[in-house]
Amino acid sequence: PHMTVVAGAFGYVFSGLVRSSSRWLPPSHLILASGYGIGVLFSTAAAVEAASYGAFHLAWEAAWFRAVPLFVIAATSARQSPMFIYGLWLCSLLDVFIWAGLSSWYYHTPVKTVSTTGLLGVLLSALITGFRRRALKKSNKMMEKDQAQYDMLWASLTASDDAKACIYHLDKVVLMIGLDNSSYCFQHNRLRVQEGVSGSHNTMRLTKPSGSPLLLELGFEFWPGRADRMSRVDSLSQLYAAAAVANILIVERLKIWASKSNGIFKVAPLDPEGREPEYVKWQDIDNDPSMRERVLWAAVKRHGRAIEKLLRSYQQEHGRLLDISRNNIIFNDISDLTNCLGIIVTDSENVRVERIKNRMSFKYDSNETHGYRDVCINLSVVNAESFALGTELHQCEIQLVLQEFDKLRTNEGHKRYVAWRNMKGV
Repeated sequence: PHMTVVAGAFGYVFSGLVRSSSRWLPPSHLILASGYGIGVLFSTAAAVEAASYGAFHLAWEAAWFRAVPLFVIAATSARQSPMFIYGLWLCSLLDVFIWAGLSSWYYHTPVKTVSTTGLLGVLLSALITGFRRRALKKSNKMMEKDQAQYDMLWASLTASDDAKACIYHLDKVVLMIGLDNSSYCFQHNRLRVQEGVSGSHNTMRLTKPSGSPLLLELGFEFWPGRADRMSRVDSLSQLYAAAAVANILIVERLKIWASKSNGIFKVAPLDPEGREPEYVKWQDIDNDPSMRERVLWAAVKRHGRAIEKLLRSYQQEHGRLLDISRNNIIFNDISDLTNCLGIIVTDSENVRVERIKNRMSFKYDSNETHGYRDVCINLSVVNAESFALGTELHQCEIQLVLQEFDKLRTNEGHKRYVAWRNMKGV
């Protein structure tokens, strides 16, 4: 077992160094988990063999002293998440207490023989936990000032009875829509015809399968608009290719939604030395060709940030990246924001809303976003253009935000936020 663990550790390091140029290698954490897992098999086999010869004390030692701790660390290291630290704690403490129990059994004292490996594991776990808590405390302290400003703004915006009524009305609208934060939402591939679709295809524009001639020749034929729930997107290149197209299509819808709800967009200042953007309603922008050229439309998410989220938060599950194409509409008051939400949801000929995160609610815990609030919508464009271009399943993100909150998102504040999330590892 010790040799397999050492081999897994070496494989872990090797895979981390060369996997970027050797895609055939499995992820590093799976190699490490495999080393522990093989150690579990060897230990279990040793326990069974010892039991078959009647050496039950050796079987007990192989099972409890080796197999069980190795199984714990193998199960937790298979997931690339903080669960590994909990597994390391549990494995180390198990090792220490099991050896203490054995020492008490044979020598009538728990400290006659101690597990050096277990004690080192406990020390390592304590160091990792201590440094982690220190980083979290420091990162939260970094955002205290920004959160206080956001909380003060929220308190001032919701001080009047009319404002509270608008907030409660927004809550009711989101509840009626029924697509709250817990809704199922991933990036999926189209359903292949070969997989089969039972029953009638009661889905928009599902009259016949489609695909390029090359894909059809290779046997890849898909149902447009039909997601394969068993097949999530697992390619960052595929996500960015779809996002590049979807972002163009969604901007055209943003203009229409904003024109119907007094929506505002940020416009670059005319003065080249001006640093702060202007906030202008779309109706005014639409009537001024020169101003239309200065609208600050959001770009797709940076590749580096997308990779960070994959590694830090999503365990390399590409299908959970829903905000590569992200945009926002800004409003002066909550009633206009609520009106826009209703317009988007009822625009079913062009978009399909999948999930709504209502952070503009008294029920929302603002500590999760350090005081910042908006209404975040995940949706896909389902008009004729998106079906023709093959992006009708790609999930985009639309943020509906009040102008006062957007103004507080300064460049310096964003730098502090980036430093906070880097320290927190999200």
